[in-house]
Amino acid sequence: MTALLRNGDYCPDGMGGFRQAWGGEEVLERVLFQLTARRGSFPLLPQVGSRIYLLGREKPAARGTVGAGYAAEALAETLWPTRCAVCDEPGELLCGPCRLGLPYIDWWRACPRCGAPFGRVQCSECNDVLMSVAGRDEPPFDACASAVAFDDAAARIVRTWKDAGERRLAGAMATLMAPMAPPSWLADHPCIVPVPATAAARRRRGFDHGEELAQALADRLGLAVAPVLARPRSRDQRALARRDRLANMEGRFIPLPGASAFPS
Repeated sequence: MTALLRNGDYCPDGMGGFRQAWGGEEVLERVLFQLTARRGSFPLLPQVGSRIYLLGREKPAARGTVGAGYAAEALAETLWPTRCAVCDEPGELLCGPCRLGLPYIDWWRACPRCGAPFGRVQCSECNDVLMSVAGRDEPPFDACASAVAFDDAAARIVRTWKDAGERRLAGAMATLMAPMAPPSWLADHPCIVPVPATAAARRRRGFDHGEELAQALADRLGLAVAPVLARPRSRDQRALARRDRLANMEGRFIPLPGASAFPS
């Protein structure tokens, strides 16, 4: 049930209240409101409204295609409203309370080598004992940084993104990740190299999550993306123990024949 709107005002029912729409009329009212309201006009509901008002900025030849996309976006939001990936409340991909409640990692306490949350003094993840179990003296990279620790909320975000197909979460996650890149990493304008998904995972999901996250992060950092790694052949990591995960990573970072990153 929804109240009827005409010319920006609710329609009185003659009895001190407002006329209500039901069934098909309600769906039509919701669609019309979503199409005519400007997206961004409601700060607490950023997904409400459409971007059709932006058509004037497009070239005349492109307005039909772009307008159809804006209309489809508004229609989808009416029928399947955006919901928080953590608490499932409608409104945003990550609502304010859930975003604030994420287990953010304190850079001053984190391991400067592997990014573990509490490894600044003695790391529990990349110490000599665990490195020897993996057959290494040190990690096979210079440094790593993480935005949040992996708890139930973070797991729900990843599952909603990768398995439920909410591809817009790549942008939300990139927004959390971008501030974690130290200035020293960005000084020489490096490229971001996505680790591609396996062919089976891409077929199952319909998209390559690594490529989309890399592009979203590159957009926020002003960097280029260099897709120079070959598509791997490996098993799903989720069902594997630590030792098996390490073994499963073999072959995940093989460059494509003749591939090279963009010049700095």
